[in-house]
Amino acid sequence: MITVSRLDTGIFGFLLLYGLVFSLSVPLANFAMDSAVLLLIGRIFLSREELRLDPRMLLLAGIFLSVCLLSAWNGYNMKISLEKTWQVGYNLVIPFVLGSFAVNTTERRQKMLVAISISLVAACSYQTYLGILGRGSEGGFLGRLQLAGQILQAFPLLITGAVWISWRQVFFRLALLGLALMTLAALLFTQIRGAWISLGAVSLLMVLMTQVQRKHKLWFTLVMILLAGAVFLYQPKLQNSLLEGATLQAQSVSERLLMWKSAKNMFLDHPGLGIGLGNFGDLYERNYILPEAKEGRHPHPHSIYLQTLAEAGILGFIAFAALWGYPLRRVTRNALQADADFWQKAIPFSILGFLLYGLTDNLIYHFPAGFQFCWFLIGASWNNSTNEQEKTCL
Repeated sequence: MITVSRLDTGIFGFLLLYGLVFSLSVPLANFAMDSAVLLLIGRIFLSREELRLDPRMLLLAGIFLSVCLLSAWNGYNMKISLEKTWQVGYNLVIPFVLGSFAVNTTERRQKMLVAISISLVAACSYQTYLGILGRGSEGGFLGRLQLAGQILQAFPLLITGAVWISWRQVFFRLALLGLALMTLAALLFTQIRGAWISLGAVSLLMVLMTQVQRKHKLWFTLVMILLAGAVFLYQPKLQNSLLEGATLQAQSVSERLLMWKSAKNMFLDHPGLGIGLGNFGDLYERNYILPEAKEGRHPHPHSIYLQTLAEAGILGFIAFAALWGYPLRRVTRNALQADADFWQKAIPFSILGFLLYGLTDNLIYHFPAGFQFCWFLIGASWNNSTNEQEKTCL
């Protein structure tokens, strides 16, 4: 017999499956998310209970998506824009709702962390293997851009999980710290300089703000620096990538600057509602590519902020800023409360890592797996959870 309790177990089970495959397979991750949604719908009809969701968050998501629909109506290609708006809306609302409903206790968050860790071990091992062979730019199972975005969001969880969870065996704490170092190596092998900068900034903030003994901060920071130094010494290609990025000599850097100018020009020509989501690539190639540019075709300008301005206009950008500003404020407030658990302490850093990475790459409109993962993490941190057994252990 189907009961509410069994449906709840099934929903969380599919979300655990999502955690196990999120960095390995987009189709499997989407299958897990879709299955959890279907069970949640069945639960609503069976129990007749309303979901307790934050009305402000839903309102902000609705405003942003409504502006995107208006932009599609007014834009360059309505069909493409409507499809992209649906994709963005689904990967925004569904993960948030499922996370806030089903991953709302410390015990469940701890289980989810284990599932995420298993997935990252496989993905980062493969990426590191490719990097050692000199093929790091090929990317892991999902491609290096999406893996880098997922690492940036998971890294704070691994650190806070090791620090605040009172594991019964020390092995688990050491395993999480070791996995954090593994993700660092894998991120370096992706050769994505914007992700390097983002992780460096987030790591610095965590070192300054995490309340653990100073000697432990210094030791872990030293190990991270030594590992990064060893990877760079072993891989001359990474040294060249870092040097070219620092001196702005890399073609990818110069091309980004030119695409940013094109995106700015696109926005200035369509300031109100933009050209519609998903239309940057076609218009860039047709009308906005600069004579100095060497890449004739590119679907996005390597910046979620400039792409939002170009494709959704100033109205869309204001809605976009509110959409991210409110949850960042909310999760930061949760993280500062006395009863905040390891997950809630980590998520403000995860969001910052994602948004900083968005300055130079696109994980929303073009690579949605990282965007989906981010809103799942936010949803899972939304509700407070008290656990007296969790204390600073280092």
